[in-house]
Order: sequence, then C-alpha cells, then structure tokens
Amino acid sequence: MINRKVTTVIAIAAMILLQSAAFAFETRGATGTAPLPFKGNAEGTITGVSAGAEGVTLTGSAEGQATHLGQYTREEQLLLNPVTGTFTGTMIFTAANGDQLWCTIAGNFISATDAIGIYTFSGGTGRFEQATGEADFLASLPDGVHYTVEFDGVLEK
Repeated sequence: MINRKVTTVIAIAAMILLQSAAFAFETRGATGTAPLPFKGNAEGTITGVSAGAEGVTLTGSAEGQATHLGQYTREEQLLLNPVTGTFTGTMIFTAANGDQLWCTIAGNFISATDAIGIYTFSGGTGRFEQATGEADFLASLPDGVHYTVEFDGVLEK
C-alpha cells in the first residue's frame, strides 16, 4: 500500500515538474530569459531629407524615456515611399551610460501626419548585446519637422 502511494506521489510530482518546465520554456523562449516589457516615448526633429530613385530618405534625432533605457537619445534613418506611404529604416537608441539598442523599423502612414509600425530589435552594446524583441509604435509629425512617438512591446535579453 505504501509503495502505491509513493508511486502516485512521484508520478504527480513528475507531471507538475514537466508542466512547469514546458510553461517556463513557452514564456521565456529559446533564449532562456523572460520577455521584459519595453515601453516609452520620444520627441524629435527631422534633421535631413534627400530624394533618390528609391524614395525619400529622412534622418531624425530624438530624446525620450523608456523602460530598461531610462533617458535616451536616438538616431534614425528612414526610406519613405511617397506613393504608398510605407517606410523602412534603422534606429539606434543610446542610454545615458552609452549602451546601445539597435532596431529596424517598418511602418506606414495612416493619415497625413500619423504613422504606425513596428520596431524589431537586433542586439546592441552593453546590456543590450543579445537583445531581441519587438515594439509597436505610433508616431505623429504635425508640422513635417517635429515628431512625437510612443511605443510598447517586449525585449528579450
């Protein structure tokens, strides 16, 4: 009788351990770290515009606040297709201590002054060296020069 109870307890414990391990893998992903919420905002200025055969290249510089970065600056370069209103590009977030977070940008204008899209993180320096993840963003460019942006997503490190 005792052996049967012990066997049952061991079987239940094994099932709980397996379920816990499967849950941890699903929530932490292949990197072994839990996704971290990543949320922030920025205010910036378009610092350069040039037209080319592939579209219009915009460069911008901004400052903002974000989780895991704190106060930061960012430099970005976008290639805008003026016919479709879509754009792609790259951006570098730089934290106050100099650590950088790198990402690509893809999005589209939803009105004459507002755009939506996604940041896809692809590493960086310092604490962001192996960072991955994504964040959705909403940007507003009311006067064609100054912009604000809010973003919300996750980072995995």
